Formats: sequence, structure tokens, C-alpha cells
Amino acid sequence: MKLLKKSAAKTVSILLSFVMILSLFTVIPVPVQAAEVCTDILTVDDIGATGTNYVNWTARSGENHTSIGSAAVYSGNSAKGNGGIQLRSKSQSGVVTTVSGGIVRKITVAWVDTDRNNDRYLDVYGSNTAYSSAADLYSDARGTLLGTFFYNDASYNEADGVYYSEVEVSGNYSFFGFRSQKDALYLSSVTVDWEISDVNRVWNWAADYSSATCTFTDESESHTEDAAITSEVTKQPSYLAEGVLTHTATVVYNGVTYRDVQTEPIDKPEFGGSVPYIDENGGLTDSPAGTQLLTGNEGNLSDGWYTFAADTSVDNLTFSGDVRLVLCDGVTVSSNGNFTVNGTLIVYGQSTNSGILAGIASGGNTIIGGSGNLIINGGSYNR
Repeated sequence: MKLLKKSAAKTVSILLSFVMILSLFTVIPVPVQAAEVCTDILTVDDIGATGTNYVNWTARSGENHTSIGSAAVYSGNSAKGNGGIQLRSKSQSGVVTTVSGGIVRKITVAWVDTDRNNDRYLDVYGSNTAYSSAADLYSDARGTLLGTFFYNDASYNEADGVYYSEVEVSGNYSFFGFRSQKDALYLSSVTVDWEISDVNRVWNWAADYSSATCTFTDESESHTEDAAITSEVTKQPSYLAEGVLTHTATVVYNGVTYRDVQTEPIDKPEFGGSVPYIDENGGLTDSPAGTQLLTGNEGNLSDGWYTFAADTSVDNLTFSGDVRLVLCDGVTVSSNGNFTVNGTLIVYGQSTNSGILAGIASGGNTIIGGSGNLIINGGSYNR
């Protein structure tokens, strides 16, 4: 093991050698070459902490963690401090992997450049037993010490003005974890290079994504494993856009977890020309037939009923005459300009009144002007 200067991030190249579509199965072969390296990058955006309170979290590929490409699942207890991942040396704070991404080959830490990191040490451990939580780093389950990073000895990279510590791992460890040795410290990012085992694998999905298998070929032997399937809506459909249903297949082979992800669209619901709303008296009713669905490109609205039924971005929008507007629950309308009311604009909400006119002009406030009348019966807007 040795400390090195930051190297360029490696790019994972996955060759799709063929795609066969059968009557019942979609066959997706993904041959993995020997010594292929997959790189994960953990940042403060992955930990779920938005302030100095320490929280427990998990992060894996997908789920908006676009910088995690391996099969690894990360679990930690940390906070957000000085714009980075904040760790402390007590209360079971740290980061571990609970599912392996392969064999750990290199770990690179980017430090937050702050005096508060002076004399701070980060201990990095490796193990071939899956960690259950960061608490393991405070017990005999911590594993083998792979290296200790010292902020004062970090290498400075002039290109990006960041201090880095890096260790190349000579042993074969499927799991790793790290924790502060003493007091609080702050990390901009942690980059992990995983070596993926030299087995070819072919995923076989049922046409309806209800099941899948993975066939592994190692030298001259082949073995097929049934996958565990999870499915979740990763993007809700709206009247303006399709949704996304994401299916994840997971198998464990020789102690390494492999995943494959498939997605399918969720059809947009049909807009029937009317939406429910809460009227002036607090009663639930439906808007008149012919209510128009707004897309953000209208520019001017005259007499009639309208609705924002999906998150929408608009520029300047003028309301003339008698305009009735229903803000559907959970919808945010972002304005890059002004709303001008020259007639009467009456805004209604739905059952939770969670629709928002949330402009981003003038410091985040929606600017509503004009010579007309604005009546808010539901929803809300930033004044």
C-alpha cells in the first residue's frame, strides 16, 4: 500500500455483445472482462444529510445516485459540514459497504480545504465479511487496516486546487469502511475503484419483468442463478410526461452481488377535460368540462378554466378577462418572468392545497402585477 497522487478517473466500458428478443424473454448479455474496474464516487449529495445533525443513510446505484456505478451498497452515519461529508470519531460515525461492488483496488479521498482538517486522520479498513453498519468500525468487526489518511500529508492537485489522499490495496477485500480516528473531519468526495471478477454473465428477463436469471460462465463452467426482483416507480407519470417503472434484478455469486436494471415507461394518464378542486366554500367539486391543461407555452390566458396538473416552467404569463386556475396537488409552477393580471385571476387548490406558484425571478419570488384582481382560494405562491 502506498499514498499516490490523484489519478484520472477510470471509465467503465461495458460491451453489449448481442441482444436477443425471444417470445417470452429479453436476453441481455453483459460479458465482463477480466480486471474490469468500476468506479464509484461518494459526495455529500449521496448521504442525505443537509445540516450538521448526524443521520443514518444508505446509497446504491440508481435512486438518483448517478456517480455510483457498481453493485455496492454504502451505509453510513455522517453529517454535512463545510460543504462536505462530516465524520466524527464517536457515536458510530463512519461509512461502510454492506454489499460488495467487487474487489477493492483503490480508494481516493478528496479533503475539504479547511483548517479544521489539520491533524485529522481517516482510518480505512478492508474485510471479506459484509459490514452491517458503521458501528462495526468501532468493534472487532472493523476488519484489516488498509491505511490511514492524514490531511497534513495530502497531495495538492494544482489543476483543481484540491488535496487528495490515495491508497492502492494489494490484498483482495470485497468490503471496506472508513471512520475518523479523532475528532470531526470533512471530505469533499471518496472515490472507490472496484475490480469486477473475471466471469461473463448473461441476464435473462421475462418479457413482463416479473422474473430474471443470470448465467455466469467462469472458464469452462456455467451456472445459472434466479434473481430477486424489486420494482419501483422512479418517475411518476403526469398529464405532460410518461413515468418510469424501474426493475432491479439481484443475484449473489461467489460472494459478490450483481445487479441489472431495466426500465419501462408508464403511460401518461388521459386528461379528461376536468379536474377536482376545492371551491370558495370549501366543498370538493369538479371544474367545468373543457378545462384546458397548461404546458407553460401559452403566454396569454383569456376567459376560461385552466389547470397546471404537472410540474411546469413558464416565462411571462398574462391573464386577461375572467380566468379560473386550478393548481393540482404536488405541482410546482416555476416562473422565469412575471405573471400579469389584467382581469380577474382566481386560483383554486385541491384537497391538500400543495400546489405552488414558485417563481425563480427576483430572488425566488413570483412577481404578480397588473391592473386586475388576484384571488387566492387554494394553493400558494411566493410573494
